[in-house]
Amino acid sequence: MDKFKEIRPIVLGVVKHKNKLLVSKGYDKIKKQEFYRCLGGGIEFLEKSDEALKREF
Repeated sequence: MDKFKEIRPIVLGVVKHKNKLLVSKGYDKIKKQEFYRCLGGGIEFLEKSDEALKREF
């Protein structure tokens, strides 16, 4: 997969509880550093973003 030839839409959700955010932790092998992002993932062809978010959660 060439990242410059294919665009994949994603959906992310923000979960906040008592001034805290629920995020997932990842690791970037190229930059060799940890990162955090909101929960979510890819949207399938013809799928609505709210349906994708429910599926990803």
